[in-house]
Amino acid sequence: VDSIRQAHAKMQSDQAARDSAHATINERIDYLEKLVGDSAELHKKELQAARQAHEQLHARLHEERQHREQAHAHFEGQLSKERDGRGVHHATMEERLAKLEQLHAEHHDQLNGLKDHVATEAHARAQHHESV
Repeated sequence: VDSIRQAHAKMQSDQAARDSAHATINERIDYLEKLVGDSAELHKKELQAARQAHEQLHARLHEERQHREQAHAHFEGQLSKERDGRGVHHATMEERLAKLEQLHAEHHDQLNGLKDHVATEAHARAQHHESV
């Protein structure tokens, strides 16, 4: 009976040691699960923040692209107006130059006519003076 009691006591002490070790393992597992859970939660928050930053960056790039396209269209319009204006100015300059050349030719013809007239008058006067 003593040997059974000793065996029973030893078994109870072994069981108590296992229970305490088992509790320690459960505590460790709980700690690890909490640590992994906290880490997963942190990663989840960081991933959400990264996604939000990515979406904001994408929206900003979209806005910048729209502004750039609007500015390009605006400058293209101004450039087109400038080209048209230069074409009109160029045509106007050609027209003005042609008009000046025409007036020069007309005045040259008039001047030649006046020179001929003066020469004829001078010749007629010279003949008139010779006859007098």
